[in-house]
Amino acid sequence: MASLKHAVRCGAAMALTPTALVVAAPAAPVSDAERFRSTQKFMNDTVVDAIGLRAFFFTLKLEKCYTCADLQLLLPEFTAKAIKGNGDVAGRMLEGRAREMLR
Repeated sequence: MASLKHAVRCGAAMALTPTALVVAAPAAPVSDAERFRSTQKFMNDTVVDAIGLRAFFFTLKLEKCYTCADLQLLLPEFTAKAIKGNGDVAGRMLEGRAREMLR
């Protein structure tokens, strides 16, 4: 249950209310720099929330990234750590969210 709450909080899943589906508003176009920074923050926060202090070296790798392409190269490791901390389904949803953010 905590994994689902984390996925909703990070935007990887939408919350259902008893009467309606909460639908996110279309996002305004963002620059490459904004997309990079938001994705980097999402990936860092997700892994730290999932595995805690064991995310330290992954965080260092993220800090060495300067482009969306650099972040793309870390997606397999991000996915493995997200799955390890959140389970397969939530981990895959978080991976999908990160991939979507990089587009």
